[in-house]
Amino acid sequence: MDTAKDDLAQAIVSVADWMKANGLRLPTDLAHHIAELKTRGAWERQIWNDVREFYGNEQDVGAFIDSMTGTIDEQLTRAWNEGMRLNGLDPLQDMTPDFEEKLQGMIDEEYNHVLDFAQAIEDARAEGTPVANLRARSELWAARYDDAVSRSLIATKPDATFEWQLGRTEQHCATCSALNGHVATGKEWEESGYMPQSPPNDALECGGWRCDCRLAPTDAKSMGVPKV
Repeated sequence: MDTAKDDLAQAIVSVADWMKANGLRLPTDLAHHIAELKTRGAWERQIWNDVREFYGNEQDVGAFIDSMTGTIDEQLTRAWNEGMRLNGLDPLQDMTPDFEEKLQGMIDEEYNHVLDFAQAIEDARAEGTPVANLRARSELWAARYDDAVSRSLIATKPDATFEWQLGRTEQHCATCSALNGHVATGKEWEESGYMPQSPPNDALECGGWRCDCRLAPTDAKSMGVPKV
């Protein structure tokens, strides 16, 4: 998001907080969007702030790496817990060693990219490339939040059913469009290879990079996963 969109997002969150404080119920779709602004949006703003400070020599490389790894740990844990709650599980009571291992695997996977990101920022600064050119890469980092929620949903209730729902982007790839509305168990989705996000994702025409589709828990029976 650019600065104007950041300000708009903060304004939306403030209005929602006021409504909640005054006993006004938010529509379900709006409540979901507000939750995203407070989670994925917060992660994106934190990453972008770190990028600008490191690019502008307000942070050294050690501080940048510490901040990035701390944010990754915090936000992916939050995303995993969100997936558990969507499945009706309590992260404090229902977390298992297997779940913890899967979560740590995602965190470690993201840690592996931090040094490359730091190098890209240093190269951009040395070459005089505008810091704004790094914004898209910051947004891709933040998209890992949605990916972590999806992985948590599947991992913590593999036998439950989930419906593929399109995101809010105006255009969707052919794969995501064909999967829209299909219901399958978590295990079936995982075995099919069709998962929202998870870039680089060869199963999706969009590659998963800017995918904002999601798997939503449902009581509907599995239709199986179609081949698209």
